[in-house]
Amino acid sequence: MLRGLTILLAIQQSSLVSRLHKKYEESGAKLFEHANAFFALPEILSGMLQDASLMRVYIIMNALDECETGLQQHL
Repeated sequence: MLRGLTILLAIQQSSLVSRLHKKYEESGAKLFEHANAFFALPEILSGMLQDASLMRVYIIMNALDECETGLQQHL
C-alpha cells in the first residue's frame, strides 16, 4: 500500500520524484522488497508529504475493511 501511495504521489507531483530517486540510487530494486520497504517507504512518503512544494494532499484508502492481515499496520 505504501509503495503504491508513494509512486502515485511522485507521478502526480513530479517535483517529488527526486526524493524517491535518491533512495532508489542508494538501495536499488531492493528498496521495494520485504523488510527494506517496511522501513524505507514510510520515510520516503513522509518526506514527500512534508515537502514545501506541496500545497495540500488528501490520501483516501478504500477497502481497508477487506484486509485479512495487517489491518492495524495499515491504520
